[in-house]
Parts: sequence; structure tokens; C-alpha cells
Amino acid sequence: MGAKCVYDISTEGKSPAMVEREIIRRIEAHTGRRLTSWQVTVSFHTNPDKKRPTIEIVSLPDIKDRVFLISPPLVTEAQPTLVPLLRRISNYSPKYNRSARGLQFDFVDFLVRVGMSFDRHGGATGVVVQIEYRPCSYTADCERLIAELMERIAAPLVPPPQANHDPGISAAATTSYNYTRVDVDATKFNDKDLMPFSHRTEALLFAKLLRA
Repeated sequence: MGAKCVYDISTEGKSPAMVEREIIRRIEAHTGRRLTSWQVTVSFHTNPDKKRPTIEIVSLPDIKDRVFLISPPLVTEAQPTLVPLLRRISNYSPKYNRSARGLQFDFVDFLVRVGMSFDRHGGATGVVVQIEYRPCSYTADCERLIAELMERIAAPLVPPPQANHDPGISAAATTSYNYTRVDVDATKFNDKDLMPFSHRTEALLFAKLLRA
């Protein structure tokens, strides 16, 4: 598992679907090779006792045998079979889900995921990019390399031919997109749950992104 960063791209009033298509075009123009689809789901579970905190359950795309339960200051790994037991054991029930999903690309030493984020009703709310630098295990050691690739992806490219007939496509192609790196508030969690870079940290990043 390599070092990863998650970025939230500002769509600035544009259609998230159009921005996602443009980001994919840029990745492929920079020799990114399309692989498979991916999805992250955050399920919010609540308890009738208002004093008990909401539990967020995160399913990651490359982890099939585990989910991550988040209730600050704890992040707990569990088998997916634990989820239906929450209601029976502790009266927790699912309130709603949020997700991010899209396509992933092989980019030489990088794995790049791009997709849209969705609200509880399934409406697209934004565009997210996750970049993994596979030769590196610690984000702090290769953060600049990851950031440089994100800068290239966010920078404008020459518009495609169809932009001549569609002002929206032209605007999407010539935009330099603003983006924000998603970070975890380390003060809210135990040090052992924030090992850089672990699947627990990845779960925390997506939970923060989809909680907004």
C-alpha cells in the first residue's frame, strides 16, 4: 500500500458530471490508463439515545473483508457482518449513506481515482481525486510528488474538438480548478489510529469529505 492524498475539487458552479469528465480527459491526456470503477460508502448510524454518538461506517474500494467504524476518538476495524449486529446489540440503525464513486487509472508509479461525491439522496455534490504513490509508504516522504501530479491534473488543457460547438465543454477545459487537500484533525483521534498511511487514515479522510 502506497502513500495517498485525497483532494476535493471545487466545481465553482459547474456541473459535477462535466468537471469529472474533464478531469478524466486530463488524466488520460497525461497517459493515465483506465482500469476499473471504485466506490467509497460512508453509512451514518444513530441511536435513539441522543447522548450516544453517531457511528460512521466506511467501506473502502480495495478492502472487501473489513469496514471501519468511526466514533471519535476511536477508529475500529471490523468484519462487514458486524454492521447488522449493531441494531440488535446496541440499538444503532442506519440513518443515511453518502458515497463517492468513479474510475481509477494506472499512472506509472501512481494510482489515481477520480469520481463524484453524492449526498444522501443520490445527488452529485462535487468531484474528488485520490492519488496514491505506490513506491512510498509515508505521505510525508512523497507529499510533494503527489501534489505536483494534482497540480498537473487541475491545470487547463487544450479544449477537445467538440468544444467548438459547446461553450460548456470549452469552459470546463480552460478552467484551472481549485482544490483542497482533505486532512484529518489529529487532535480528535488516538495516535495509533493515524499511522501514515493506513487504511484507517484513508477511512477518516473519506468520512470527513462525505460528512461535509
